[in-house]
Amino acid sequence: MSFKLMPLFVTAGLYFGLVSASPALAEVNTIRVELPVDGHELLKTSKGKKVSIQGRAVIEVDGAVKQTLPVELRTRGQSCLSAERRCLELEFQEKVELPGVTGVTAKTFNLVSMWQDSGYISTRLGFEIFRSLEFFDLRTEYARLFINGEPQGLYLATEKPKRAIRRLVGDDSWVGRRSYGASVETVDSAESLKDSAAQAHFKAIYSDVRNLSGDALLQSLREKMELGSYMDWILVNSLLMNGDFADEVYVYIDAKRKPYKLGIFPWDFDDLFKAPHAGEVHKTRAEQFKTSLLYGFENPLDAKIADDQVLYSELSREARELFHRRIDENMIRGVFARVRAALAPYVAYDDVRALGAKDSRHRAYQTEDFDKILKSRESTTIERLRELRRRLGR
Repeated sequence: MSFKLMPLFVTAGLYFGLVSASPALAEVNTIRVELPVDGHELLKTSKGKKVSIQGRAVIEVDGAVKQTLPVELRTRGQSCLSAERRCLELEFQEKVELPGVTGVTAKTFNLVSMWQDSGYISTRLGFEIFRSLEFFDLRTEYARLFINGEPQGLYLATEKPKRAIRRLVGDDSWVGRRSYGASVETVDSAESLKDSAAQAHFKAIYSDVRNLSGDALLQSLREKMELGSYMDWILVNSLLMNGDFADEVYVYIDAKRKPYKLGIFPWDFDDLFKAPHAGEVHKTRAEQFKTSLLYGFENPLDAKIADDQVLYSELSREARELFHRRIDENMIRGVFARVRAALAPYVAYDDVRALGAKDSRHRAYQTEDFDKILKSRESTTIERLRELRRRLGR
């Protein structure tokens, strides 16, 4: 099968809202990686395993070569390790720039294959709505990927969460990634904050969750963490119906700020618009899903917020501010328009559409599929906003 760019004057009528969403299309980023023959074979046969391979990369923007430099390619992720289009990490010897609405400029960044992401929009959408709300800012840009001349389809280049966090609070910060329960894995330690002290601070929060309630718990959580930001994160995940968010969050402590407070930084939105995880935790709360502002109860802190009257009242207060003052239907349409405009120049490529057959959908995309998915997700999000407002009442 050969892949080629169809001229825009041919495909413009097929885009529906994709092309017309923006007067000027974004640049097309292309990453071409050349690996040794044995390295390329290793990559092809390494499903389920992490590998690291040295090679060279050419960075193109709108077909013009911008950089040629050495690169180390690493497979990454969990379930993505077994996908046909695996998720990757690229580490260059100098900074690489991928232009666009946010722009990614870094020596190391992730390439997310979005293999479970219908229409390749969810991950970009999640970060875009948080960025629009000025809650968090992780830079992401679409890019086509080729390895030894073979098209790999569409990827989302994302800067590393650690880098985004340190852009926010500085280098002297501790960064971890939370698991489903009351535990965290250290990603990077601060110079002036011992890892053991950061871990102890994290565990103290969950000790309070187990042992306190009501006003005492609310006060303690306010002192130990950025509770408002955490609740905003929960609420946006509920708005976007994120079926898997309990462990998709980084936490950090700014070592310069005392007393220490745990901050959060979101990650991985490829499960938007999906049902919450099946399991006993959610089976026992089937009725609660019909009325609660939350969309998941897998973490002990989230379950406590749902069950403690004082904490849930605080969540409701945050929700009124968020869903009545900061998020409205026009804001949602604007976010989708920006995602639509960023995606538009890429769906003209045969390889981007055809390689959808290697993703979880198991079939190639038609050009019009992308706009249908975007319109469906947009209307779903607006209806979900209305439903959450109804649950809040007056």
